Amino acid sequence: MAKILCFILIATLFLPTIFSANILFFFAGGNVSHKTSVWPWVLALANKGHNVTFVSPHSKALKVHPNITDLAAIPLYDIVSQVYQVDRFKDRDDGTFQNFDYNSAAYATCKAVTDNKDTGPVLGPLFRDGKFDLVVVNTVFGECGYYVGHYFKAKIIGYTPCSFITWFYDTYGILPEVGWVPDLILTMYNIPMTYMERVFNTLLPFYWAYSKNYGLSPMLEEAAKPLFPDEENLPTLYELENNVSIMLVNSHASVDFARTMTPLFVDIGGMASWASEKELPAKIQNFMDKSGSEGVVLISFGSTVLLNAVSTRYQAMFFHLIHEFPDVRFIMRWNGPLPKFLDEDEVPRNLLVSEWLPQKEILRHPKLKVFVTHGGVSSIQEATYYGVPMIVIPLFADQDYNAYRIEAQQVGLRAEIRGMTEDTLVTAVDKILKDEKFKKNMMKKSAIFRDRPQNPVDTAVFWTEFALRHEETSSTFRPMNQHLNAFQRRLLDVYVFFAGLLILAFVVLIFVLKTVINLIYGFSYEKKEYREKLKKEE
Repeated sequence: MAKILCFILIATLFLPTIFSANILFFFAGGNVSHKTSVWPWVLALANKGHNVTFVSPHSKALKVHPNITDLAAIPLYDIVSQVYQVDRFKDRDDGTFQNFDYNSAAYATCKAVTDNKDTGPVLGPLFRDGKFDLVVVNTVFGECGYYVGHYFKAKIIGYTPCSFITWFYDTYGILPEVGWVPDLILTMYNIPMTYMERVFNTLLPFYWAYSKNYGLSPMLEEAAKPLFPDEENLPTLYELENNVSIMLVNSHASVDFARTMTPLFVDIGGMASWASEKELPAKIQNFMDKSGSEGVVLISFGSTVLLNAVSTRYQAMFFHLIHEFPDVRFIMRWNGPLPKFLDEDEVPRNLLVSEWLPQKEILRHPKLKVFVTHGGVSSIQEATYYGVPMIVIPLFADQDYNAYRIEAQQVGLRAEIRGMTEDTLVTAVDKILKDEKFKKNMMKKSAIFRDRPQNPVDTAVFWTEFALRHEETSSTFRPMNQHLNAFQRRLLDVYVFFAGLLILAFVVLIFVLKTVINLIYGFSYEKKEYREKLKKEE
């Protein structure tokens, strides 16, 4: 009996302080890639005994852990589809690819949540019966999640499915590094930026702060009011954002720009890359194994863009590329029959198409030489993990930011749809196949991307449980400058003071010089008059 008690005592000492928590991942907005990017984190939490509920617009996972409740809300999907299910190639060519109203999309998402809080088959039971210790909020299109966390009186972790977003600077009191890091969304700048690009880039944090605080915040307060019928004054979005326990960012220095950051932000980029590897389907495996020394090129544009749905003009460019490299094998994501403009004898023998591709496993194959992609975060991270150079054809959102960085760091090339010709892609692929610097640079990035104190999934789990263990952390991890406004944080008031001193010194100097000149001139004039007077007297 004593041995049993001793064993129980020792086991108790090694048990984690948190046995089980109820955690809600509220991903009401965003693409399906936002969900897949955190799924390894969700599974890891479930494996540790936590009860995880995942709410998103997207279909449920095929295999669900007993500790995971995966909920898909159709009203949310209707909102998301308006943002993502469009012809990205056409929008890019027309110049309308960034013409979407972010605030309206985030508001519509929140309105869909609150409109279905009582009667919705998914959201109704959630708000009626749910009890949560922690809410993980998708910070892109999902800001309504902050109010959901407030509703459940739960702690909040912010998750950013992309790199550091410009509006975080003034939200969390961080000094903007706008002199060399372009805006994530609104700029299309090469690196380094020109003087006028830096001027414009400097103004963008002010624009985003104004848009969030005076545009989105009151809209979300209005949309969230049905959740709080007894609260007269709801907290602002800014107040809720500053109450987060930690901000986890789907990024890493090897796949982004190195920048100064506060401890509130923790990089967990590449969680999907650390997921367990699967075997390639036999058809793809054989196709890649039998390729020659020229290897294989993968063409895929993520979860929302299928090449069979774009105009034949762009389709023809990709098939021209494939015809120009008969010794290279190509794998392309494509749904349905090949385009009608291809004659039977023109169907490339060096091409394998499929509606679905195991991208991670294809990138792992040693004969994969080039990855032609839209520049989504997950695709870039997986390519970096396996050291595959990229040709990025950005379509919208943060993809220009990603593409310019990849080209600047010489781990790939950027290709622009507008003005693209048949030879654009041919030249880019030929350059990467022949110039070894892209592969060498990417392998260096890959080594750094992999070499961490702990893998990103374990990092995410640690900080999740850290937030559960501590009552309040944001005041410790964020700068103690919340009492300063955006101008004061940038020391603009101090610079104005010094500028005033310089102007005053300049004015005093001018006054002194003018006085001295007048004295000298006056003395000379008096001396001249005296001499003339002496001459007259003589």
